[in-house]
Amino acid sequence: MVFRIEALPAKYGDCLFLTFGNGGDRPTRILVDGGPPGVFNASLKIRLRKEQQAFPDEVPLKLDAVMVSHIDQDHIHGIIQLLDAMRDADEQNVPRPYKPIWLLHNGFDAILGDGEGTAARDVGGPASLASFGGPGPFALATEPDPVAAAVLQSYNEALKLGSLASFLQVTRNPPDQSLLTGDRAPMSIGDATLRILGPLDEQIEEFRIEWHEKLGPAGAGPAALAQYLDDSIPNLASIVALLDRDGTTVLLTGDARGDVIIKACDKAGLIKNGKLKVDVLKVPHHGSDRDLETSFFEIIEAKHYIISANGHFGNPDRASLEMLEQGTGNRKINVYLTVAAQDCDIQHEAWRSNKTIKYDPAIHAITPIIQRWQRGNRITVSNGVPIQIDF
Repeated sequence: MVFRIEALPAKYGDCLFLTFGNGGDRPTRILVDGGPPGVFNASLKIRLRKEQQAFPDEVPLKLDAVMVSHIDQDHIHGIIQLLDAMRDADEQNVPRPYKPIWLLHNGFDAILGDGEGTAARDVGGPASLASFGGPGPFALATEPDPVAAAVLQSYNEALKLGSLASFLQVTRNPPDQSLLTGDRAPMSIGDATLRILGPLDEQIEEFRIEWHEKLGPAGAGPAALAQYLDDSIPNLASIVALLDRDGTTVLLTGDARGDVIIKACDKAGLIKNGKLKVDVLKVPHHGSDRDLETSFFEIIEAKHYIISANGHFGNPDRASLEMLEQGTGNRKINVYLTVAAQDCDIQHEAWRSNKTIKYDPAIHAITPIIQRWQRGNRITVSNGVPIQIDF
């Protein structure tokens, strides 16, 4: 059976579905992220229904690993809806539609090393757990700072994910539910190996010291704490992992910063003679230029580059595509956009309509770059069509 990587339409988020043979009567299935609101019903549920139709005797449909690479809503929301569907089936006394074997996920408090609710209290949210179906357990007691509100929204969803997983008895972070870090032993999933590369233990320790000694409740205020979490957690909580099946490799990067990814790969001994060669690279953080440099694409060489974004938040940035083009030199590569460049530009312009820096096609538009690539023969572009990479 082929090794298939699918990037489902996920708006401004991520949703990858990987399948490959395991020598049995069904494929091994790995789901990486579930996208923001709307993606589960529009994309993920439909793809899983096709899988159910292909294997009608497999009830519930087994998902060998479900990985939430980062707790932001654009990664986690669809996974919560998947677990919600399982809980709803229990309440209706019908078979569950899905059966995740493993849930791989790092939460805020796992990073902090504290009890549940610590980070939320520090940024101004009272810790009162709500029921699964109720509102989020954490809310700001005063007029919300925008960043703090966004952090708490992600935090609420992370807590709900953990609560649902416990309620449904889904195994988290096997074998001992501990934090997923680069020091973990590789995990076998079917006939593939998943190696966690990041976050690094040393980075987590630095973060904990900074939080407890310098930014704790006695120091910075809630807004400053929330801003620090917003800046730091994507790089620390975001899981970076290498999936290897018979020498075919996929580098999963979540929202981690490029230099953090390079450091994690280097510590794992994967960079040889200044290079790491993989078959598929999920371009980090939806192609945001805040997290990338040309050197990232010079060091990590892939044959296939997946960019999951729709123009919201400005992603993928034009500068990131220019970095990718320059960093890959003269190599022939394949680039996959989950949303067509023209539609990304339209969404980018709409997003900037209330920003200080307005949309300027000469600076921000990615369509001219994609069209130039399409006219050449070095970079093959999949521009907003269904993404399926087979090995």
